[in-house]
Amino acid sequence: ILSWLNEASNRQPLHQDNEISKERKNCLKRIFPNKEVFRAVQVEYAKFSGCLESFSDFDSMSDRGKIDPKHWWLLYGSSTPLLQKLALKLLGQPFSSSCAERNWSHYSFVHSIKRNKMTSQRAEDLVFVHTNLRI
Repeated sequence: ILSWLNEASNRQPLHQDNEISKERKNCLKRIFPNKEVFRAVQVEYAKFSGCLESFSDFDSMSDRGKIDPKHWWLLYGSSTPLLQKLALKLLGQPFSSSCAERNWSHYSFVHSIKRNKMTSQRAEDLVFVHTNLRI
């Protein structure tokens, strides 16, 4: 039924893994602090992971592993608008290391040999400000 979660025979499905479920819940709580919205997202995730309601459609299930995930969410995620919006945000992020490298470049500019006595929190705050000023 959920072959996309059971690709390897020794792999536990994500919705049955206690640690992953706990961390997913913690993450979603931070993203959706409102209790009612959080519950709605939990219900939407249950529909997605259990292939329930609109996700039980043959096309939806067969396309999960065949088309680009962002396209899949655009095609089949409309019944779960909160989860769809989150998925599209996550899938829309750049997947190269250039952003991280740019961040480290800003950090080396802010925290140099001449300015090595500042605390790490202060340096992080300055990098945050420096990066956001350029956006």
